[in-house]
Amino acid sequence: KKFNGVGDIATFWNKIDKARETLGQERIFQNGDFKFGRINNKYNGDTSMEGTINLHRKIHDLCVSAFEKLRLGTNLSEDECRAIGTLWHEMTHNRHKLNGGIFHIPPGKSLDYMEMANEFVARKTLPELFGLLRAKSAPYKQFMISRDNCAYDDWVVRLDTALDTFGVNKDSFLKQARTDLFDGNYDMQKELLVNNMASHVKGMDTADATKIVAQCIKYKGISFETDVLMPIKSKLGGKK
Repeated sequence: KKFNGVGDIATFWNKIDKARETLGQERIFQNGDFKFGRINNKYNGDTSMEGTINLHRKIHDLCVSAFEKLRLGTNLSEDECRAIGTLWHEMTHNRHKLNGGIFHIPPGKSLDYMEMANEFVARKTLPELFGLLRAKSAPYKQFMISRDNCAYDDWVVRLDTALDTFGVNKDSFLKQARTDLFDGNYDMQKELLVNNMASHVKGMDTADATKIVAQCIKYKGISFETDVLMPIKSKLGGKK
């Protein structure tokens, strides 16, 4: 069947989730079946956290063309992979377990750390997505590092830089970040990222881990590595 719109893509994913349930695997959409909401011309996308995803017109059209190419077994373009990366970001939000509650971050509590964690997990799990799609040729690996249409791109690039600088095992860090994002409270993502960082770097205390995680978002200088990471690394190098 030809993909004529995101409604058809939703039907496709709901069939995958039903099959995963039958096999005893976790659903992608934890809190309700995937439904396409509305098209907008202002921002990439958003989600209700209960299955409904809204997309920008350009992202919508590129996702539809990508899924049609996947159906035909033809190669995807970079733009199509980038658009699917945006869709996967919103789908990753829906992997968070509301456990019968509602999505809520208290007034005054920043959404930024949750969004950084969500985008980090989304881009690092792109191989899982494209494996599920059985994509034969899809140039998506660059978007595991940077996705330039994402408002949170710089934050995640800095987080990656921190992990590289301190020699963190990225598979282990991702495993914990994934658990924290899917099962933990959304309003505790900063604290969970800090604990994850500190637990993966020998000798790093909570204060330094907090500075790194916070500056992934707040840094406005020229060299994040020189200004933020290297002084902490030098201090750790002097610890016995």
